[in-house]
Amino acid sequence: MTSVLVVEDQQVLASALEIAIGTQPDLDCVGTAATVDDALAQMAERRADVVLMDIQLPGTDGIEGTRRISADYPGRRAPRRSVWPPQRPQGQPDFWPKMDHSPTYWPPSGIRCRA
Repeated sequence: MTSVLVVEDQQVLASALEIAIGTQPDLDCVGTAATVDDALAQMAERRADVVLMDIQLPGTDGIEGTRRISADYPGRRAPRRSVWPPQRPQGQPDFWPKMDHSPTYWPPSGIRCRA
């Protein structure tokens, strides 16, 4: 079972992602966080395998949050999400645009759901 921490400041979207992840038999959403500081605190307790990180967060942004989690928890994956730009930036395999739900982007790179 792959554990996932969702870091998203929009509560409705965070809840929707938590529900969607929960429908997958091999994924377990171990929590949601609205800020990088909250995500770091939850990682200390839960040590999720994957962190689904929004880029545009209040306070510390998701880019820096990803750096911190990667430094503190080597081997953990942190796909990043954001509204802008609307396409995946070239050379960013773990970037999943928030508004694109095509199979190219979901599940995020490194997360594969077993049938």
